[in-house]
Amino acid sequence: KLPKGLYTKEEMAEVLQDIYLLEAKVKELNIPVDSAAIIYDHYEKGIFSKYQIDDSLYEISFEYYLNHPEVMSEIYAIMIDSLSLRERLYSNRAVE
Repeated sequence: KLPKGLYTKEEMAEVLQDIYLLEAKVKELNIPVDSAAIIYDHYEKGIFSKYQIDDSLYEISFEYYLNHPEVMSEIYAIMIDSLSLRERLYSNRAVE
């Protein structure tokens, strides 16, 4: 059972999806690590704001899920489904 106050699997999947997309975009910039970290931090705050996520509660929730790999696997499954759907929708738009 999920401890009270933590973000749900679904909430974590949404946030992590955006965070992983952000990480990929920052990596593609091919800029120095310190500059990449500044850009990443800026946009990560935007993600937390978008989802109204408290960063310290996010860290606690993330740590909980890391220590419960079976539940983290479920989060990744949600993310993969969502990203696959996003890719199909994008591909369909590109064809039109």
